[in-house]
Amino acid sequence: MTLCLEIDWIRSEATNMSRNTRATVRGGRRRTTVSDEHVDRTLAVGVLLVGWALFALWSYSSQEIEKLSRQPAFGTIEEGAELMAGNYYPGAEATRIVHAASEVFDTLQYVVLDIRLSTGEERNPGWFFLRVGDGWRFLPEGRWPHAVALGQRVFRFD
Repeated sequence: MTLCLEIDWIRSEATNMSRNTRATVRGGRRRTTVSDEHVDRTLAVGVLLVGWALFALWSYSSQEIEKLSRQPAFGTIEEGAELMAGNYYPGAEATRIVHAASEVFDTLQYVVLDIRLSTGEERNPGWFFLRVGDGWRFLPEGRWPHAVALGQRVFRFD
């Protein structure tokens, strides 16, 4: 009879200790128990942060894609790179594409050019192009091309 009472008492103490938020000492080590309330708060904060990040990504990428859709579209990346080289370097005598490959996403391409100017100088600019709708659009590096491409993929913007 006494053994049954002791086992019941141990069970009730274990249940109370698991619900307790105070630090307890077991086996010479300090152990802190976590309450259900603390776990719920942590999960709620995590869900809110993920939701905020998704909203920010959606908002930013949708605005950028709207701006890009108003720009002229290039049929190919090479065509766009040649035109950009002509705009940025008016004294260009020769242009050659050194590198043109997709980045993390298929809709985002990075093009590196080799430009020889009339003064004899050589320049090697690199530009991002994003596929929006019917063609490729120039996207400056300062407008976070990877974030825009991620938002385009996650939210299926066209």
